[in-house]
Amino acid sequence: MNIALVLSLAASIAVTPLLTQTTITKPDFTGTWTLIADKSDLGGKPAPSWVLHIKHKEPVLEITGTRNGEELPATRVEIGGKEVMVESTCCGTGTEKYRWDGQALVSEFRWSNGVQKEVRTLSPDGKTMTDLRTISEGGGDDRVLKLVFGRQ
Repeated sequence: MNIALVLSLAASIAVTPLLTQTTITKPDFTGTWTLIADKSDLGGKPAPSWVLHIKHKEPVLEITGTRNGEELPATRVEIGGKEVMVESTCCGTGTEKYRWDGQALVSEFRWSNGVQKEVRTLSPDGKTMTDLRTISEGGGDDRVLKLVFGRQ
């Protein structure tokens, strides 16, 4: 076999995996986000004044903010890391864990009476964050909320 053919074949075998691998960048949720009341569905409840401040430097996510002028407990988690203890304004103390599901950031907060699952996504232009929340407290009547935030 000719040396040029062997080298050409070896080079194509070495390069092929590089060409088929694509780097998938995860969304960056960093920013100040304000709830857009008319695009959100809070299950019939009035929309609060809600502002989130997110610092996202993969894999760390830090969230602070206010709801109706009251400061929310700060959350700092490692995406794909272990569960952390958090204090919730609605449900008391529980555990929370974050993970990626494709381009969606999924978190599960577990407390003594239930589970809240959040699926956060960014719009293609990065200006809108949608947070779908499913709250299960037993009894089979899950509540689903849709919170839509605009980047400031």
